[in-house]
Amino acid sequence: MKVMQIQDDWGPEHIKLAKRPDPEPGSGEIVIDMKATAINPRDLILTQRGYGRHSGELPLIPLADGAGYVSAAGEGATKFQIGDMVTHAPLALRRGRRGGGGSGGGGRDRENSDGR
Repeated sequence: MKVMQIQDDWGPEHIKLAKRPDPEPGSGEIVIDMKATAINPRDLILTQRGYGRHSGELPLIPLADGAGYVSAAGEGATKFQIGDMVTHAPLALRRGRRGGGGSGGGGRDRENSDGR
């Protein structure tokens, strides 16, 4: 899959196109073929080592929010069906709300998310 990631150094100018293996859905997960993603102020702060969580952890995929279509579903993923249009907001799941995944940024063309 294609990803937009901070590769060599911190800063928004270092966001580059790269390739990573396609995700496979785990138990209770769906895979989303991303069609759109947003650059939010928090993403720009993150690219500059903001929030103190990602110091030294490169490469990093920012761009958390996005939308696309479900392309695969793992066992137990019953909330969505293949072909459904969905939004993706990974931080929502971490705060205990449904609707997002927990696997990182939306700056990729395929993304795993919670499908339960």
